[in-house]
Amino acid sequence: MRRTQFFEITLIALFLTLALADVAAQQNRYRVIPIGTFGGPSSYPSISRPGYQIITNSGILGMTADISTPDPFAPNCANPDSFVSHTARWQKGVLTDLGTLPGVGFSSGASAINSHGWIARASGTTDPSTGDPVSRAVLWKDDRTIDLGNFGGPVSLAITLNNAGQVVGAAINTTPDAFPLFAPPTRSRAFIWQNGVMRDLGTLGGPDAMALSINERGQVAGMSYTDPDETMNPTTGMPTVHAFVWDHNTMTDLGTLGGTVSGPGYPGGEGSSIVNNRDQVIGDASLAGDQIFHPFLWDHGKLKDLGTLGGDNGAAVWLTDAGEVLGEADLPGSQTS
Repeated sequence: MRRTQFFEITLIALFLTLALADVAAQQNRYRVIPIGTFGGPSSYPSISRPGYQIITNSGILGMTADISTPDPFAPNCANPDSFVSHTARWQKGVLTDLGTLPGVGFSSGASAINSHGWIARASGTTDPSTGDPVSRAVLWKDDRTIDLGNFGGPVSLAITLNNAGQVVGAAINTTPDAFPLFAPPTRSRAFIWQNGVMRDLGTLGGPDAMALSINERGQVAGMSYTDPDETMNPTTGMPTVHAFVWDHNTMTDLGTLGGTVSGPGYPGGEGSSIVNNRDQVIGDASLAGDQIFHPFLWDHGKLKDLGTLGGDNGAAVWLTDAGEVLGEADLPGSQTS
C-alpha cells in the first residue's frame, strides 16, 4: 500500500502570476510572466511533493530549468523530456543558474525554498561502483553550493528546509535492504542537516526511515519502518511503515486509523507528512484492512480522522499554522484502487 510519488511537471515555460492592485477600481489585474529556461525546452516549479514552498513572500522562486544538453543517461532520465536540468532562482525578472556540485554534478533540481531564498534538493552525480546516475543532497545558500553528505551509500536527497537553514531528507547507508524505503540497494535513514553536520534521526524500530518536513522549531515529520530487520506485514506484503514526529531527540510514532500503515499516502495519492509551528502533523493512514486511506491530523498526541467527501480515500497535502488542512478526497461512488 506504500507509494511515494515525486511530481515532475513538464512545462514549455513556467508562468508566474503576479497580482497588481488597481486601487481605483478596487480590482486585481494579473499579468503572466514567462520565466524561461537555460536553453532547454522545459522548466519546472518543483520536482518534489506538492505543498512545499517554492516561492517566498518577497517573490523569489526556487525552480528547475533545462539546459540545452540532452541527458547522457537517457532513457534513464531524471526529467521526462530527457534534457539535463539545473536548479534555478528567479528574482525580479532575473533567472539565475545555480548549477550543480562542482566537478561531479551533471544535473540538479529544486524541491523547496525558505524565506532567505536558500534552496534544497539534490545534484546528480554517478555511483563510483556502478557508473549509474545517483543523487546527492545539496543546499544552495546564496551563491554557495553545499554538499550535505550521506551515510556511506551513494544516494542522498534533501526534501525541505526551514528558515534556520536546517535541512531534512533521506540518505542510504551501506547495509543491504531487500525492501528499501527510499532508494536501493541499501537501507535509508532520515536525516537533519545543520551547520555542516548530517545527523541520523533513527527509526521507529525498523531498519529504514525518511524525513519529509521540518518546522521553525526544528521538529521533523516523516515515516519509518516499525519492525526489526525485514519483517513483512501480512496484509500489505511490505514492511510496516508509520508516520513519526521527531522532537528533541525523541521519535514519536503517530499510529494509524485502525489499519497498520500511516505516512506514505494511499495508492495514487501524493503522500506526505507535514508539521506546522503549533506541533501539529498531517499525513495519511490506513483503516482496518489496509485497503482504504484517510487524511489525518495529529495534535499533541491525538490522531483525528479528517474523513473524505463521501468516497473511500483521501490525502492531506498542506497544513497551515492555524491548523487548516488542504488535501483531496474521493466523492461518493469512487472506486478504491
